[in-house]
Amino acid sequence: MPELDAFIIIVMLQQALLAISLYVPLMSGQLSLASPAFYAIGGYLAALISTKYFTATDDSLYPLTWVLGEMLLAGLLCFAIAQAIGRMVLRLRGIYLALATLALVEVVRVTCLNLEWTGGAIGIFAIPQVFAEQQGYLWLFLPLFLLILYGVRTMERSRIGEAFRALREDEYAAAAMGIDPARCKTLAFAWGAAIAGITGAASAHLLNTWNARQGTFDASINILAYVVIGGPWSVWGAALGGAVLSALPEILRPLQDYRLVVNGTLIVLASLYLPRGLIPDRRRKHPRPTSWPTLREAPVSGDELILQIEGLDVQFGGLKAVHGLSLAIKRGEIFGLIGPNGAGKTTVFNALTGFAPVTSGSIRFLGQDITRASVHHRARMGLMRTFQNLRLLRQQTVLQNILAATHRFDAKQRRALFPAGAEAEAWAWMEFVGLLEQAGRCAGDLNYGDQRRLELARALMSRPEVLLMDEPVAGMNPSEKAGMQALIRQIRDRFGITVILIEHHVPLVLGICDRIAVLNFGETIALGEPAAIQNDPEVRRAYLGSEEALA
Repeated sequence: MPELDAFIIIVMLQQALLAISLYVPLMSGQLSLASPAFYAIGGYLAALISTKYFTATDDSLYPLTWVLGEMLLAGLLCFAIAQAIGRMVLRLRGIYLALATLALVEVVRVTCLNLEWTGGAIGIFAIPQVFAEQQGYLWLFLPLFLLILYGVRTMERSRIGEAFRALREDEYAAAAMGIDPARCKTLAFAWGAAIAGITGAASAHLLNTWNARQGTFDASINILAYVVIGGPWSVWGAALGGAVLSALPEILRPLQDYRLVVNGTLIVLASLYLPRGLIPDRRRKHPRPTSWPTLREAPVSGDELILQIEGLDVQFGGLKAVHGLSLAIKRGEIFGLIGPNGAGKTTVFNALTGFAPVTSGSIRFLGQDITRASVHHRARMGLMRTFQNLRLLRQQTVLQNILAATHRFDAKQRRALFPAGAEAEAWAWMEFVGLLEQAGRCAGDLNYGDQRRLELARALMSRPEVLLMDEPVAGMNPSEKAGMQALIRQIRDRFGITVILIEHHVPLVLGICDRIAVLNFGETIALGEPAAIQNDPEVRRAYLGSEEALA
């Protein structure tokens, strides 16, 4: 193999690795363009170690074990730096995050340009060779590429990968399933940084020289183009984009002055006619297992208080959305929360689950004060919800949506892979809600009733203690409403799950709830059993209306 051909292949592998380093944080919904900064840091680390601590003779080669050690150190250093700055930078989203990470690239470049020990504008020269011939570096970059590709691919299929994709589609839904957004985004950012740092350490010995031009704004844009053109939905797409686009300038070299024009034209055409990339996202196949375990039943016994709300106030500016709410809900109870539009019902749910800050008052769940707890912490304790406006992972399959909820009941183990039996249990919940035939379909392609049932199955997969259902039969036809009513009864009777529901379909609420609280303008105007609520004059005046209207 000619040396030039070997060098092109090495560059393709190198750029594919940098594309993967951008893809990993993109998996969690972060448009981070910081890869060149960490690539430069990794290269400088390897250059400094090899030039200061290795004494070369005329025919001596740099030990491969030293290079592997430098790559490991570079990965750890970049991982640590990314963890340190991630919590601050990752509060930003979209274009603002992209600008912040571009600023990081420029900060690293200017800093290295002005430091004496980095060689300033000249950089570090005479970085020792590892191999006598160019082809030898293939044996460094090829195993590195395959190892990182395998690792990221394995992560994609793991519980952590499902968490990253959930964050990418809907951060609020992910938090409601027990996923810690800040921790997951920081982890993805740090992993991407580590991959870039390792690639930089290996590249320093390939190039023999390292300076501030190795990590620039232009490099960030090029790497982003690799991922977008290759396909931002899978690691295969990112790797292919990096390999193909980095090779184009060399492949088009015979065209000389026109090669950059042709290169740019090909990128534009790919963007127009392949908007999902060269390798679009492929839906996972979900072969139905021959059997799955029976769902564990746990009928309720006793009158234990599971959720206590005392003097709850939620205020937005000068508006008191909820004022002085006090409720005590027993384990295994089906509790209804009704009232006219704008009464504050959904605000109560948001306050209970952490999506709305509490102005005053307290919330105790399972005996613990959770008034100031985070959304994902409450979810991991077992306080789960469905949403008035559906929050499904619309680009993922039905089974993937349900599996994403395993973060609640496996939070203490912190395992990367799915808990044993999780997929079989997901099939059991799909059978329970009537979605067996839809397992491999994209959630966004389901009809409205099936989407409601999917959101319910996802919440049940997390094995909740309390399930908050916000208008579960809204938009359903009469037969679907009857089916949902039967499901809610089974959830309480078979599994002992406490249910709190908001619903405007009054016959369902009166027919299924043990007790009902009625809100109006954020205050409780009635609390009691369905018969008492139905006959309460103030409730009729504010919400139910006359007997004829109710009928």
